[in-house]
Amino acid sequence: MTAFIWMLSSCSSDDSDLLSDNDSNKSGLLLNVKNYLGNSENIHPKVLYFETPWNGYKYWMSYSPYPKGKTECENPCIAVSNDGINWTSLGKDINPLFREFKSGYNSDPHLVYREDKDIIECWWRAFIEVPEKDLICRRVSKDGINWEETEVVVPSGKTQERRLSPAVIVEDGNYVMFFSDSNSIYETHCSVMSKEFKWSEPKVVPIPKKNLRFWHHDVIRNDDGELEFIINGLAPGETNNSSDLYYSKGNMSQGVFTEPVKIISRSSDPKAFDHRSIYRGSILKVDNKYLIYYSAIDEKWHRHLAIMIGETPFNLKHP
Repeated sequence: MTAFIWMLSSCSSDDSDLLSDNDSNKSGLLLNVKNYLGNSENIHPKVLYFETPWNGYKYWMSYSPYPKGKTECENPCIAVSNDGINWTSLGKDINPLFREFKSGYNSDPHLVYREDKDIIECWWRAFIEVPEKDLICRRVSKDGINWEETEVVVPSGKTQERRLSPAVIVEDGNYVMFFSDSNSIYETHCSVMSKEFKWSEPKVVPIPKKNLRFWHHDVIRNDDGELEFIINGLAPGETNNSSDLYYSKGNMSQGVFTEPVKIISRSSDPKAFDHRSIYRGSILKVDNKYLIYYSAIDEKWHRHLAIMIGETPFNLKHP
């Protein structure tokens, strides 16, 4: 994986024309997370919460800058917070965790905490244009500042076998990864004892489709042992840039999941930051409340991060 020199100006954004109007009854709270490019146009949030601050912070987020859809700017980054609303980079700014390739980009970052080793891991999808293929990569850190070298954990092959939006949880010492092929969500797992990361044959997560295609997603395991998903659902004729956020829960062992229910919709206000699309979200449960972080696209193609909170995923409100 060879990095190349890039021009910061190509990834810059004029924040003066960003849309920030939002309807507090329908839209979340807009978050101002400044990235290493000097703007706040970010997508793909994944947030972890620590009741006792981990290395000084209760909330840790992975995300990727994406000003006006410029893939050369799409690289995994880390932000931290102690209230879940106000975010900052670490004192020693380590962003981005990986620079772009000569031919390709890095997308779909996902943050994982290994309680057994007291480390965090940032996973992401690397897309190589020549030859065309996907890779799932990760970097590991004991403190969030110093990171080990990049590893390829899934050397995916043809794009027909692509693995998008890796959402990873650790259970009983094993990694369980849920990925998308832009249509359905799949589950695969491997033992942490395997240095070669030999993954099991993927199985479709049997979430009823309701004529939807599934794009990005996040997942947690609740206290009842159920998997809770939030999913970007694409209705017939829609693209990944015109989606809403859906919720479903169920159990792989029983093979039963609830029908997806729309929990965050695009705003009807053309001036709203989330008018064009709701993008990848992060589901988190803190003190019996659901915190849904999500990315969104406005009418002028700017990207944004926001949060909504609720007692359940079905009564989310502006904080």
